[in-house]
Amino acid sequence: GWRPRATNPCVRFPKTKETSCSRVLSAPELARLEASIASLEGEGRLDQFAADLFRFLALSGLRIGEAKNLMWRNISLTKNTMTITDYKTFDAIGMKVLPINPPLREILKRRSGLKLGAYIFPGLSGKKPIQGLRKMWLRVLDVKTCKLKGVTPHDLRRTFKTTCTDLGYHDGTGEILLGHSLGKITDIY
Repeated sequence: GWRPRATNPCVRFPKTKETSCSRVLSAPELARLEASIASLEGEGRLDQFAADLFRFLALSGLRIGEAKNLMWRNISLTKNTMTITDYKTFDAIGMKVLPINPPLREILKRRSGLKLGAYIFPGLSGKKPIQGLRKMWLRVLDVKTCKLKGVTPHDLRRTFKTTCTDLGYHDGTGEILLGHSLGKITDIY
């Protein structure tokens, strides 16, 4: 109701068609991605919080929003679990309690030594989660030896699910770890 009907100037432009993407990274591609992250981190050109967040995404299968909004109160290192309550399919599934594997545990231990606030991956103020990830991700992909043009952080999620399947886990296990409603998303991955 802010504008009179049929006066939106964007009406003349065609909608951009979305294309589905099913990019899954191979082990050598993941190794190049990690090498790029480590290289930029070592040079001081990539924030340590962002570097660990990208690693966390690859090792957990979480969505970007789920990982960057993860707070210390959601982590139990004694039980090796993380509890996700704010995510896309929460209404259908409810609270998601996920296991913390040993590599994620190492990242969390490293982060706990640098606790700057309630968020595991805090922004500059420490009061909000990290921001500006797109630019940092593009910086990682821009490393000459990376050779992963067009890869997105969400591709790490697809790779995680495919890896679960390749390791012999039941499809339902991968779907639960990703927070999918069982049997609805499998064909995409």
